[in-house]
Amino acid sequence: NEKEALQLLEKAVGHADSNIFAHIQLSHIYSRLERVEEAIQLLHNALEKSRDNQQLLLKLGEYQLEQDRLKEADYSFEKALRSSPTRATTAFRIAQLYYARNLRRKAIEYYEQAVDYEPHAPLLLNNLAWTYAEEGIELDRALQLSLQALKADADNVVYLDTYAELLYKKG
Repeated sequence: NEKEALQLLEKAVGHADSNIFAHIQLSHIYSRLERVEEAIQLLHNALEKSRDNQQLLLKLGEYQLEQDRLKEADYSFEKALRSSPTRATTAFRIAQLYYARNLRRKAIEYYEQAVDYEPHAPLLLNNLAWTYAEEGIELDRALQLSLQALKADADNVVYLDTYAELLYKKG
């Protein structure tokens, strides 16, 4: 029952020794209940105890993005990326969040960072190539990225689709 979970999590985060998991779970519930401002404040409070916690910063950035607070979201995401032990994964997640909000140019920035950290990851290469294709920019670069992804996983129909789309866009 979500109401019980809400009460238990609110009680848990009220304790001095509350953990990050409780804060994130409570923020999820607040968000689902369209109490996003409360979720944001909760995460800010948790960050006072754990300033560079990547999970908190990513979730905070996600909610800020939902509220169209783009500068704040970007700040939270940049801070999360700096504190991340797995920067490619973190940059990829941030790119996906921007992409989901139709902010493809911003997504491209983070996909590029992810590829810088993991230059041979076919999923990253393909997603960056596809996003370039959707924007209709850097098509030569996108074609190279797509080809690299295909070389790594030639049977992947998604990668083949990206490559075909780029060939079509290039005439």
